[in-house]
Amino acid sequence: MSNNYINIHFLSHFARTGSTFFCDRISRHKNIVIMPESRILKKIYDHFEKKNNLSNNSIFSLVEKLFSDKKFQNYQLKKNEIILYLQDNQISNWQNFFYLICLFYRNKYKKDAKLLIFKKKESLIYYDDFKKIYTETKIIFLIRDPRAIFNSSFKLKHSISGKKFFNNYIDMCFKFNIYYNKLRKIENKYPKNCLLIKYENLLNNFEKEVKKTLNLIKIIEKDLEFLSKENYTKNIISNDDEHLHENVYKKLISTNDNKWVYSLSIFKRLAIYIICIRSVIKLNYKF
Repeated sequence: MSNNYINIHFLSHFARTGSTFFCDRISRHKNIVIMPESRILKKIYDHFEKKNNLSNNSIFSLVEKLFSDKKFQNYQLKKNEIILYLQDNQISNWQNFFYLICLFYRNKYKKDAKLLIFKKKESLIYYDDFKKIYTETKIIFLIRDPRAIFNSSFKLKHSISGKKFFNNYIDMCFKFNIYYNKLRKIENKYPKNCLLIKYENLLNNFEKEVKKTLNLIKIIEKDLEFLSKENYTKNIISNDDEHLHENVYKKLISTNDNKWVYSLSIFKRLAIYIICIRSVIKLNYKF
């Protein structure tokens, strides 16, 4: 496997949909490396929107912007090494730049991996443009019943901002509907290049969802023994985010997703259902 090539795919997820658990497990495959979420896609895209090309000074400026993101700092990459690496490559667009950052990350953490999955909710915004250059890229979506999402998240606080995930259930519903509408547009445009995974299916038939994922990204695996491995290099969860993922290393418990039925008042359950009704019906969630 050449250190100068890798397939890049995206994982876009709404909050509290099991994305970290899912990535922890599939990253155990020898050919898969997960690049944890950070804000680098937006920073890279915005930088190229303002500049038509990258001089050495511009590369240095953009790398500085990347390192201003705390979650990118958690990758523990060396700034000077990234700059030298980028200067040795021809960069003509934001897609090339992002690809090289992913390649650099792969070479540091899992140099023999054949593909990298970038984990970030907002990656669906940039998927269409990225696919124009890297045509083989795929995208995986993780979704969940919005009532369960709210029940799972309303007491939690963001690791960096210290703010709650959602101000209230109306705020959550608004963001959920926007996200799902964007998801649907990509699904309709690229039906063979997308995979929608419902959190509830992860709980009830995890191996089946893993097999679907491997099939999408063209990894042939006769069995799923790799899921049981525990010793492997990864940094999917930063120290700041540990409180958000207390159960990520535990076994899945299928009854956990029924907690919202007993925890949320019937008024909130009904309100969330009505506000998100178009989305929940399409996702086949029942009242």
